[in-house]
Amino acid sequence: MKIAVAVIAVLALALGTAGTVYGFTEAGKAAAQARQISQEGRQISRDEANLANLETQVGSLTVPTDPLSAYNDVCNQDMTNQSSGVTQTYWFPCTNSAQTIPQPGN
Repeated sequence: MKIAVAVIAVLALALGTAGTVYGFTEAGKAAAQARQISQEGRQISRDEANLANLETQVGSLTVPTDPLSAYNDVCNQDMTNQSSGVTQTYWFPCTNSAQTIPQPGN
Protein backbone atom coordinates (compact mmCIF):
# COMPACT_ATOMS: atom_id res chain seq x y z
CA MET A 1 0.00 0.00 0.00
CA LYS A 2 2.86 2.34 0.80
CA ILE A 3 4.37 1.57 -2.60
CA ALA A 4 1.11 2.42 -4.37
CA VAL A 5 0.87 5.69 -2.48
CA ALA A 6 4.48 6.45 -3.36
CA VAL A 7 3.86 5.65 -7.03
CA ILE A 8 0.78 7.85 -7.05
CA ALA A 9 2.73 10.65 -5.39
CA VAL A 10 5.51 10.36 -7.95
CA LEU A 11 2.98 10.32 -10.80
CA ALA A 12 1.20 13.34 -9.37
CA LEU A 13 4.51 15.17 -9.05
CA ALA A 14 5.47 14.21 -12.61
CA LEU A 15 2.12 15.31 -13.97
CA GLY A 16 2.29 18.56 -12.01
CA THR A 17 5.78 19.24 -13.33
CA ALA A 18 4.67 18.41 -16.87
CA GLY A 19 1.71 20.71 -16.46
CA THR A 20 3.96 23.47 -15.22
CA VAL A 21 6.41 22.98 -18.10
CA TYR A 22 3.50 22.83 -20.54
CA GLY A 23 2.11 26.01 -19.02
CA PHE A 24 5.46 27.74 -19.40
CA THR A 25 5.70 26.53 -22.98
CA GLU A 26 2.28 27.93 -23.79
CA ALA A 27 3.11 31.18 -22.00
CA GLY A 28 6.29 31.41 -24.07
CA LYS A 29 4.34 30.84 -27.27
CA ALA A 30 1.82 33.48 -26.26
CA ALA A 31 4.60 35.97 -25.49
CA ALA A 32 6.25 35.25 -28.86
CA GLN A 33 2.93 35.78 -30.63
CA ALA A 34 2.39 39.03 -28.72
CA ARG A 35 5.84 40.25 -29.86
CA GLN A 36 5.05 39.26 -33.44
CA ILE A 37 1.71 41.07 -33.32
CA SER A 38 3.46 44.15 -31.95
CA GLN A 39 6.08 44.04 -34.72
CA GLU A 40 3.40 43.60 -37.36
CA GLY A 41 1.46 46.52 -35.88
CA ARG A 42 4.54 48.74 -36.17
CA GLN A 43 5.05 47.55 -39.77
CA ILE A 44 1.43 48.37 -40.57
CA SER A 45 1.94 51.86 -39.12
CA ARG A 46 5.03 52.36 -41.32
CA ASP A 47 3.14 51.07 -44.36
CA GLU A 48 0.25 53.45 -43.66
CA ALA A 49 2.67 56.38 -43.39
CA ASN A 50 4.33 55.39 -46.68
CA LEU A 51 0.92 55.10 -48.34
CA ALA A 52 -0.10 58.54 -47.09
CA ASN A 53 3.16 59.93 -48.51
CA LEU A 54 2.50 58.28 -51.87
CA GLU A 55 -1.06 59.59 -51.92
CA THR A 56 0.30 63.10 -51.33
CA GLN A 57 2.80 62.69 -54.17
CA VAL A 58 0.15 61.33 -56.55
CA GLY A 59 -2.22 64.12 -55.57
CA SER A 60 0.36 66.73 -56.54
CA LEU A 61 0.75 65.37 -60.08
CA THR A 62 -0.79 67.30 -62.92
CA VAL A 63 -1.98 65.94 -66.21
CA PRO A 64 0.55 66.90 -68.87
CA THR A 65 -0.68 68.80 -71.87
CA ASP A 66 -0.89 66.86 -75.06
CA PRO A 67 2.12 67.94 -77.14
CA LEU A 68 0.11 67.39 -80.32
CA SER A 69 -2.96 69.31 -79.17
CA ALA A 70 -1.97 72.44 -81.16
CA TYR A 71 -1.66 70.44 -84.37
CA ASN A 72 -4.93 70.42 -86.27
CA ASP A 73 -3.89 69.00 -89.61
CA VAL A 74 -1.86 66.24 -91.20
CA CYS A 75 0.71 67.34 -93.73
CA ASN A 76 2.92 65.42 -96.08
CA GLN A 77 6.13 66.03 -97.90
CA ASP A 78 7.94 64.03 -100.55
CA MET A 79 11.59 63.50 -99.70
CA THR A 80 14.29 61.82 -101.73
CA ASN A 81 17.01 59.71 -100.20
CA GLN A 82 20.23 61.15 -101.59
CA SER A 83 22.08 57.83 -101.36
CA SER A 84 19.52 55.60 -103.04
CA GLY A 85 17.56 58.14 -105.05
CA VAL A 86 14.28 56.74 -103.69
CA THR A 87 11.52 59.27 -103.12
CA GLN A 88 9.21 58.65 -100.22
CA THR A 89 6.22 60.53 -98.81
CA TYR A 90 6.43 61.44 -95.11
CA TRP A 91 3.29 62.29 -93.18
CA PHE A 92 3.42 64.42 -90.04
CA PRO A 93 1.14 66.52 -87.85
CA CYS A 94 1.08 70.20 -88.69
CA THR A 95 -0.89 73.35 -88.03
CA ASN A 96 -1.46 76.81 -89.29
CA SER A 97 -2.96 78.03 -86.03
CA ALA A 98 0.05 77.79 -83.72
CA GLN A 99 3.69 78.62 -83.89
CA THR A 100 5.40 75.26 -83.58
CA ILE A 101 9.00 76.28 -84.13
CA PRO A 102 10.30 78.93 -81.74
CA GLN A 103 11.38 82.00 -83.64
CA PRO A 104 14.35 84.14 -82.58
CA GLY A 105 13.27 86.74 -80.05
CA ASN A 106 9.97 85.00 -79.23
